[in-house]
Amino acid sequence: MLTEIQSLSEQLTREYAIKGKVATGLADLLSLLNKNRLLALAATYEVAGRSKMKKEQLVEALVDRMTDPDYVRSVLLLAEEPEWKWFERLLKKPVLEDKGDAFGEFVFLLEYGLVLAVEEEGTTYFILPDEIKAAYSKLNKTQFRKQQSRLWLIHDYAAALTNLYGAYKTDTLLSIFNAQNEEQLTEEELWTALNHFQLREQLFTIYGEYIVDLSLEPEESEEDLNGLLELRGNKPFYIPEQSELLKYKDDLYFEITPQLTRLKEYIVKEFAAEEAKADALVDNVQLACAVESPMEEIFAEFEPFGIKFETEEQVRQLSELVIDVYNHTRMWSNGGHTPTGLRKLLKPDVVKAAHTTHYFPNKKQQVTVTKVGRNEPCPCGSGLKYKKCCGKAQ
Repeated sequence: MLTEIQSLSEQLTREYAIKGKVATGLADLLSLLNKNRLLALAATYEVAGRSKMKKEQLVEALVDRMTDPDYVRSVLLLAEEPEWKWFERLLKKPVLEDKGDAFGEFVFLLEYGLVLAVEEEGTTYFILPDEIKAAYSKLNKTQFRKQQSRLWLIHDYAAALTNLYGAYKTDTLLSIFNAQNEEQLTEEELWTALNHFQLREQLFTIYGEYIVDLSLEPEESEEDLNGLLELRGNKPFYIPEQSELLKYKDDLYFEITPQLTRLKEYIVKEFAAEEAKADALVDNVQLACAVESPMEEIFAEFEPFGIKFETEEQVRQLSELVIDVYNHTRMWSNGGHTPTGLRKLLKPDVVKAAHTTHYFPNKKQQVTVTKVGRNEPCPCGSGLKYKKCCGKAQ
């Protein structure tokens, strides 16, 4: 399996690589690109008038834009840690032969042209152009790394709250962030960060004063967003401690509650299910509860796993276990609270009971057998992170 993944990663790298002679000058490397690739890169860097430029003019304009230290800084600020470590390798040795590195570790840098791949005589080399290295050298490294950490902390809060709430106002992020961090976040800094995040794909989008999960994107259907806001009403938000809250930056994270554990133990014992099979089924049940599916749909999750109910007692016990899971599952419509937790804060009739039928957009794709974190390698073998590959279509 590992060999297959490496092979596919190498194939993707070769497809991205420019065929030509290895060079370290940016203009020389860009000149190896065809006009369509240059136009795509010019669009990324928002080069004005690019559609009317000849190839030589595109190269000149791109060199001017890409060697600006501020542009280099703005792109590198968004490099995730594996990408950053890979960039640091090239700072020490600007030309590296491809040794089967995972495509997902450097595709972001390739997309922005900070690193280029050249195939010469069947061997692929990764190159950090001299001008990019020089532009980076002009940055204050201590200040840059501090800015990078700060930006990613804001990003992690935005992602975590999105996964907990589905949609929320920017004021909510400001309030929670400032309550949990000594260095306060201003509205101006937040909006600067939110706009900067748009340089690469995110799991959330901005809609007016709201930060919204992509599954509720108003451009697709404003009804889903309005439906969530109506269901939630004035319910308070669930706000865990920082260490727990930031776990939700992974959109597939959820708490393994005692109720989920009891359900899994029952499935393993009563139906002789394998551990991996029981884990996958419990994941699906949790998700169905999180998106507030009707009970009949939740029970439909058992069928694909070959689990059949043979006695009324099995149905009764499973019903009790599933309802218990439902009532201890965090939901967007409850502001991240579980139904049971919210009942302790509000009057019982404000909180939806487990048997109530809801229709709510699915937050995530259902899991089959293996649950893959969005920051883990994609199981298709591309070498990309799951969120940059098959996860994009979910």
